[in-house]
Amino acid sequence: MTRRLILGLCVTLVAVVSAEAGRPRLSRHGGIPTTTIDPGQPAPFTLYASPTSPALKFGGAAGLTPASGGFCTLLALCTLTTAITSAQPGERVVMLVGNGTTTNKMLYRGANDRIDVANKSGTAANRITIQCEVDGACLIDQQFQVRIPINFASASYFTVTGIDACCSGSSPTGNALSVVRIQDASSWLEIKRGVFWDSMQSPDTATVGASNTITVQGGTLGDPTDILFEDIGAFGVGQRHGRCFHAHRVTYRRVWMRQDGPSGIGGPPSIFNPARVSGTCVMENGVLQWLADMPGSDAGNGIRNTKDLTTPGAVVKILGTLVQDKGLGLTSGGLAIWLNCPTCIWDDPVDPVQIQDLVTYVPPTGTGTPNRLGTGTLNNCTSTVGGSRGPCVGNSVTRFTTIGPTNHSIGSEWTQSAICHATSPAGCPSVWSSSQTPTGASLCFRYVDGVRTTEKLWPWPMDERIRQAVIHSGHTLLVGGSVTAEVEAVLGTIPSQCKG
Repeated sequence: MTRRLILGLCVTLVAVVSAEAGRPRLSRHGGIPTTTIDPGQPAPFTLYASPTSPALKFGGAAGLTPASGGFCTLLALCTLTTAITSAQPGERVVMLVGNGTTTNKMLYRGANDRIDVANKSGTAANRITIQCEVDGACLIDQQFQVRIPINFASASYFTVTGIDACCSGSSPTGNALSVVRIQDASSWLEIKRGVFWDSMQSPDTATVGASNTITVQGGTLGDPTDILFEDIGAFGVGQRHGRCFHAHRVTYRRVWMRQDGPSGIGGPPSIFNPARVSGTCVMENGVLQWLADMPGSDAGNGIRNTKDLTTPGAVVKILGTLVQDKGLGLTSGGLAIWLNCPTCIWDDPVDPVQIQDLVTYVPPTGTGTPNRLGTGTLNNCTSTVGGSRGPCVGNSVTRFTTIGPTNHSIGSEWTQSAICHATSPAGCPSVWSSSQTPTGASLCFRYVDGVRTTEKLWPWPMDERIRQAVIHSGHTLLVGGSVTAEVEAVLGTIPSQCKG
């Protein structure tokens, strides 16, 4: 009898057990409980994973330690790493939560309780999905050990959804590990509906290393490719919370990122680093906030482009995004956005940076030095990689609102339109305008695939998930309890025409 036939028989048997245990009945296709999937739709074959401690069994009670091998059914659970290794294209791995909830998460903490995928792929028609049994109730917490909670290396066609992760540590050499890392020749990966925090070295070491909460980084130019982060939160400590390095066609869509403080001195800090020797990297609807600056060789920046684009045809896009200094961190010399030599590539003059519907907000006072930061600097091309070149070509900034005591600075090589600067939001047209062509930015609508749609952005789609994750982490709570309330506190009440 084949492995798949045996597994199918096991899951059919489990359907009866699940009803007796007071849990929703499973489909005979092996689906997860009907609380998290449409019962009218056939589900893909499902493999079930339990944390190693406390181990679970179906019905939420404590169970035996999950096997390092086996069928990964509800009657014979596997570790997460084993379930992922066993999964075939078109199948799904479900992380069980027992009695866990979004407010009391089930913790996956062991070495085998993480997503670590190498040299494995689904297909375009049959992706491999890894998800939490209940959206937001699973937390991969590696307790600052030398482990990456979510790691893909040379992997393709995976979707991860509904899972939170935190607390990566540092390697013996002092390089801090990411919470989410996409590396090498990975492609066509989706990370959705996740909240991630605290990429740092272990508290008991004096070794200092750079850290990134989310990083997409290849060993060669153009790897990884086609990566999507959608409905994501990233906060806590770390040098950066989002990064593209040696990567191409990476999209961060509807992301909230907040810098809570340093995890070491690893170079100039930023919230989002869209291009470092990289290709196309896109931010579609971001709320990026500073709570605390990071000491280092340079002052902090909200969005910072530190190196050159090196992929022909590449583009950096910042779309429908707010960068906010909350008055507690950025000091003299820091910038809400700094794109330095943004279009320099290998002797190719046509790789533009495109900014549309961007708001930068800097409070009139704060704990920094009296000479507060600028609201934005977009420089001309002043340096090159790999050879000489002429002026930057194709840079554009349109519908740009800068609020703060110091005006923005935009180089002459940038095409500019519909820009407004004021010392308070009242001095510019409302950023909640539903017009498609306002003076200044509009944050009313969602961007998808680089295009501003008519779909309303607010309230922030991950408000409750982010609130619960921040509470669990012990970091500073959100003002008003949500991203939406924090944004309204500085930019005014969001009108109904912007709310879905």
